[in-house]
Amino acid sequence: MRISLFSFLLFISIKVSSQTFPPCWFNNPVNQQQIGFIGAASPFSVQANGSLIASRKKAVKKLFDYYDIEINQREFDFTASHIALNQNMTIIFSTPYTDHQAMYSYASLAKKSSEKVLQQNWLTQTCPIQACDFNQCSPSWLCNGNENHIISVSPATSMPANQLSKTYDNAQTLLQYIAKSKVDDFNYQVESKGKFQQWGYREHKGLIQALAPKNKLINTHSCQTSNYMFARYRYQDNKTSRNLKTNKVTKPFAKWVKEPNLTDTIGAVGIFSGISADGLFSTAIKHAIKEGLLELAKIKHIDIDHSYQISNNKGLYSLAKTTMTTSAVVTAKLQDIKIIEEKNQLVIYTWLLETKTTK
Repeated sequence: MRISLFSFLLFISIKVSSQTFPPCWFNNPVNQQQIGFIGAASPFSVQANGSLIASRKKAVKKLFDYYDIEINQREFDFTASHIALNQNMTIIFSTPYTDHQAMYSYASLAKKSSEKVLQQNWLTQTCPIQACDFNQCSPSWLCNGNENHIISVSPATSMPANQLSKTYDNAQTLLQYIAKSKVDDFNYQVESKGKFQQWGYREHKGLIQALAPKNKLINTHSCQTSNYMFARYRYQDNKTSRNLKTNKVTKPFAKWVKEPNLTDTIGAVGIFSGISADGLFSTAIKHAIKEGLLELAKIKHIDIDHSYQISNNKGLYSLAKTTMTTSAVVTAKLQDIKIIEEKNQLVIYTWLLETKTTK
């Protein structure tokens, strides 16, 4: 009797725990058969169905922006399981998923009756929550690069429902920087060494301006740590993304960090460690990308003015003065990114390859 009771309790425990899993679309909103969009809202609302309506409205806005659909949403019933746009297209909504931070809704577009059935069946499937582990490369997309994809990140936000949207904003920023940037850099240093004195002065001014337009992005994967949400985005094949195309040949981190050039393509490595001034991890990634862009700009163009003087008047001393100026337009692809932990802090390595600008 005790064994039977234990087995029954174990069965109940497994059944309950499986029900706590989020829907599969929460971490993988896009697969080979399905393209969908997630909207998030606060789980608390004073209005009836307020959170549901708000989260579905955000999901539909992403869907409309991606497909260039221009339809007034004011007449939509966002509490229904689906909305017919016309005779050929229907928006399918998932049952919302709510955790302790936000309510999430999923919206996808179905063009045939058979697609509606398949999508509704898939929307009910649950999957374990995906935790990010860079040391184990889990999930695998954290370490495996793929053409037309970029990984973004957002720290915990004051409004948890905004964290997913923040990864989108950060992805746009990163993509605009690596697609085409204007780099201006000025580095001035003076050093004097003598018998009775030693001094030096350095001045560095740098400006990197993103020139590329925004791109259409779609969130394909996500995973979480205790403080961050990482999201993978796919961008469309337009003029901006064509600037990013390079040879599909690649190499592991241990090689590209020392030899960033690839076949006949010039490469550079950008590194950033520690905490950025604003404390945001997304800013740290941008700093690493900017360092790589600056290295590429220096390879393209750099003016160096150096003078050295030795005097023996009342004591031997030397005076060295160097001025380095860089001004260049750089287009590059973020070929790979590696985040590792060194001395209890995250270090970000970015591998950039120069690309030719298309007119």
